[in-house]
Amino acid sequence: MKENILFFFIFFGIACGSSTSNTSSGTDDSGGSSTSGFLMSGKLASLQVSPSLGKASSAGTVTNVIAVQPKTGGISCETGTVSSDGTFSMRLTAGRPWFFYFYDANRRGREMFMARLRSSGLDTFAPTSSTGSLDLETVTVDNSSETASSSKSHSDIISKLGLDTDTANTLADLDDVARRYRNPDVDNDGTVDCGDSSKSFMLDFHVRYNMLENGTQVTVNDMINSFFDTATTTAQYTITGIYVVYSTSFSSASTGSVTFSDSAVTTEEGGAISAGTSTSSVTNNDFGSYHSFGPNISTTSELPSGEIVFTVGSKTLTFSDVQTPSLASLTAPTGRIFPFLKLVTTDSACTSNCTLSSLSYQWMKKTSTSWTAATLAELSTLVTSSGGFLSFRLNTDSNTSQTVGITIPISAIEGTITWQASNVTLSGVTESEFLNLTTNNICHVGLSYDDQLGMRYFEGINNITGTCS
Repeated sequence: MKENILFFFIFFGIACGSSTSNTSSGTDDSGGSSTSGFLMSGKLASLQVSPSLGKASSAGTVTNVIAVQPKTGGISCETGTVSSDGTFSMRLTAGRPWFFYFYDANRRGREMFMARLRSSGLDTFAPTSSTGSLDLETVTVDNSSETASSSKSHSDIISKLGLDTDTANTLADLDDVARRYRNPDVDNDGTVDCGDSSKSFMLDFHVRYNMLENGTQVTVNDMINSFFDTATTTAQYTITGIYVVYSTSFSSASTGSVTFSDSAVTTEEGGAISAGTSTSSVTNNDFGSYHSFGPNISTTSELPSGEIVFTVGSKTLTFSDVQTPSLASLTAPTGRIFPFLKLVTTDSACTSNCTLSSLSYQWMKKTSTSWTAATLAELSTLVTSSGGFLSFRLNTDSNTSQTVGITIPISAIEGTITWQASNVTLSGVTESEFLNLTTNNICHVGLSYDDQLGMRYFEGINNITGTCS
């Protein structure tokens, strides 16, 4: 298994003065290995492929298979050799969606790609058990669509993966975004990126919402002894940031430009950008041993799709098959999961400036008309094991020296976290200050989670009116 991982804060202001961040722990277990994990295998009907939709100039020969599992600020990958008779196999860590494709290692850059594995609407394969197996049997490449399909039925495939139909359908509705990693040689140097720590190239999406009740953005006060009302709560889409991430060992340049080869977009930094036009109006981020930059796409604009090329100094990074949610689906946002929170007061009769005894949570999924509880299968398949994250500052929005962080677990659909220091992360805050703070002291609230496809979702929640000046 080859795994390139980083974890970081990205901190942007959003509407109404709030911003959000996620501080997942950063540890991660293996992506797969040759001796353990869920076994996927099959046999290609032919090694000769003639891609017709992509940028390849001529037919190629499949030499390898790769499985990629994207995450925000990280990527896991596993490569395997395809034998001369077309057989292949690899073992993968369960509980993650993996994007499979075949490539020709004798080519360069985006021309390495030959075909991606697909089953019905699924662009990723998410085994639920590390002890199972899936024999795809005969795998046939359709040159016209650059997809590879199994002779095994879709129902058999999801059954072997351990997925129920509803979870598989939910995943299929969202997993197109994993296709952005179909280029095995993002920097176009003729070698596969997977396994080289200096070639940790990622494309992250940060999707931001404001939570509204009856059309008004919720505040901390709306969380006192009450969850958001499922009948009147909506998630208002505000912006999506699209950021390339690369190691400082790859380039010392901390910023650069981006070209959306196939899409016209409107960005917060540069306004309207025509397809094929380079723009250096981007937001920059440096953290640890990584650089990151990219534009924030306006709420009125469709997200870019197709090829996206980032220029970093004299080098380029090409993401050749970016598929993004439509503006309509982001605005809806049917099928997406959001944590709902309730601040439980020490005195159940308290309605303002209250001390707290616990934090309760519910993992909810947006339907076409309302909200419903997510299932454990959906949580384990779609949300990373680090869960959600609530953060806030004490007393003022600008008080970066005193912060509180609370992890929202995915081990249960709903639960309660006792308000005690051992259950939270305190920075510059004493245990006494934490235990005695009131709802009026909670400022600059951040609520977010990372999904298993490399999307980070933020929920905007305002301060209580008249506090946090």
